[in-house]
Amino acid sequence: MIKTLSTRLLKSPDELHDFYRLRYETFVIEQNAAPASLYTDGLLKDDFDNSAYHIGCFIDDELVGCISLVEKNDNCTLMIEKCHDVLLDENHSYGEVMRLIIRKCSNTSTFGIKARIIGSLFEKIQELVINKGLTHLFLQSTVSVQKMYERLGFKQIGKYKVYKGISNECPMLLDIEDINKTIFKEEV
Repeated sequence: MIKTLSTRLLKSPDELHDFYRLRYETFVIEQNAAPASLYTDGLLKDDFDNSAYHIGCFIDDELVGCISLVEKNDNCTLMIEKCHDVLLDENHSYGEVMRLIIRKCSNTSTFGIKARIIGSLFEKIQELVINKGLTHLFLQSTVSVQKMYERLGFKQIGKYKVYKGISNECPMLLDIEDINKTIFKEEV
C-alpha cells in the first residue's frame, strides 16, 4: 500500500493535543530530558507554545514528525536568549526553531523516510521564514544532531551548556542573507 506524506501547520485542538503528547513521549518518557512532574497531564506544553507555529508531518493520518518555530517580538523572549545569553541586533528579525521530533515507529524506520520527514518539516519552516521576513534563525542543538544542522547551514555560535541540569546544548544560528548569497552565487 502506498503511504502519503503530508506536512502542515497544526491548528485544531485534536492536532495540537497529539503534538503535545508526542513531545511528552519523546522528551519526558524516552529521553528523560524533562521532568514528568512538570507535565502531569502527559502533554509537554511550554510558555512559548501559544505564540509558536507548530508544524506536523503525517504519514497517512499518523503524526510522525514535528517542529516548532517561535518568532521573536517585543512580548517574547526566545528560549535561546534565556539559556545562552545571546544578544540580538535590533536591525534583524529572529525566530527560533525548537523541538524537532521524528516518532519512532514502523513508518519511520528507514533513513530515507526520516530524511523526507526532516526535509518536509524544514520546507514549512522556510515558508514561514519567507512569509514573516525573518533574517536569522536560532536553534539549540545536542551533539547527536549538530552535524545535520550544520549541513542545513546553521553555525555554532557558543559553547555547550547544561540547561537546568537537563540537557547539554549549544546555540546555533542560520543567517538567511548568507544562505541567499551562497545560493545566488552558485546560480550565476
